[in-house]
Amino acid sequence: MAVAVYAAVLSGCSTGYDSAIECYSTLQFQKFSLPSFTTYLMNVKAADESRIDVYVQMPYKHLRFEKTDDDYKASFLITFIVRNTDKEIVRTKELERSVIVKTYEETTSSRFESLLQTFVLKPSDYVLEIISIDHLSQLRYKQTTPLAVKRFSDTVVTASTLLFLDTVIADGKGISLRPIFPASLSRLNDTYGIFQELYNVRADDTITISESYSTSKRRKASDGSFVYFMPPYRIRSEACSEEFDSLYYRIDSTFVVTKNGTQQIIQFFSLPAYGYNKLDRNIIISRRPTSETVRFSGKYFLRDRTLQTALSFQEITAAMRYILREEEYDSIASAIGEEKNKRINQFWESRGGVARRKEFEQRIFEANRLFTECMNGAETPMGIVFIICGIPDYIECRGGIMENWFYNFGERSFPIQFRREKENIAYYTLQPFSINESLWQYYIDRWRRKK
Repeated sequence: MAVAVYAAVLSGCSTGYDSAIECYSTLQFQKFSLPSFTTYLMNVKAADESRIDVYVQMPYKHLRFEKTDDDYKASFLITFIVRNTDKEIVRTKELERSVIVKTYEETTSSRFESLLQTFVLKPSDYVLEIISIDHLSQLRYKQTTPLAVKRFSDTVVTASTLLFLDTVIADGKGISLRPIFPASLSRLNDTYGIFQELYNVRADDTITISESYSTSKRRKASDGSFVYFMPPYRIRSEACSEEFDSLYYRIDSTFVVTKNGTQQIIQFFSLPAYGYNKLDRNIIISRRPTSETVRFSGKYFLRDRTLQTALSFQEITAAMRYILREEEYDSIASAIGEEKNKRINQFWESRGGVARRKEFEQRIFEANRLFTECMNGAETPMGIVFIICGIPDYIECRGGIMENWFYNFGERSFPIQFRREKENIAYYTLQPFSINESLWQYYIDRWRRKK
């Protein structure tokens, strides 16, 4: 989707950046603009202090490249600012990077530039601001993240945060780790690695690491009844349940520590099942006559790896329910194999053909990229509204609890209101009767219009 489109909707947030960052959907739209990046923070012990390792990945497709005689060039600046709770600047650092590739295809590929910046800080609460500026476009992107710096004990066994790995590379200089961010786990084939440090261990300590995955028990399926002409008011996904009450995988490993001090651990595990999962990692340190346990827990959504580059017919028809008549939906849903694809093509034949179908299905892809948290983004109310209506003209934030998307028609502006479903899940429901029926009908008719 064109960067200019995202810039247009962001310019609508006239209350300024500090208030705009409270808006969940604004942040999601920003992630696909120039020059946005992704980050991951790791807290480790450094001598007698605490260190934050900030990993940054800048996708090539989020940079502007300039064609030269022999190659394509891009460059950007990243500024790191650490503030304390009084908003005073504690640390600042800057990094300049240049990217040179040989072909245009590389500039739009899935490749990215990796950066690592470290900060030694006193244990406390901070805010980390990271600002990137693309030199050619002069566009900027800002990310603000709460930063809790841990106090590591000098006597009790403690551990760093986890670092997920794609692979470990060994060469003549030693071992180097290639990290992968949690949101990208779905891109791996079969396994992923975890790197972690244990502190204050002693020789002959026995370490047992228990790794387990949990999900929610299968409950009654979401209402799949026909929804033509009806906005997504009734979506209540069991996939986003916080009850991770079904343990489906567990593996224990044990080893003996050979020296005092810091123990570095690298392990590889099978990927969790696709969907919303909880990872529990318990590290038990046995030291006669006592034992200590260090616990870690995280929640991750993995997209079905077989659908990384293609949509399933189920995903396509689930989104099309909102623009199909009942008999049209039944005809497609009841088809088997290639016949299903044929009937979808038949629907689009008089409505723009292949190009129009691709446009609709691209919206499904974008909704998944924008709004996936504990379920596929195209199944959420925000995702469905985005698929049907597109990017709003203006987004109004209400303190991180409610959001209004506005769509302009002439001198009138129609709001669509969302409310956060749960405080600890970035998942918004659509407020009942918040969509003007004529507005919804207008966008459905645009998809159904005969051409």
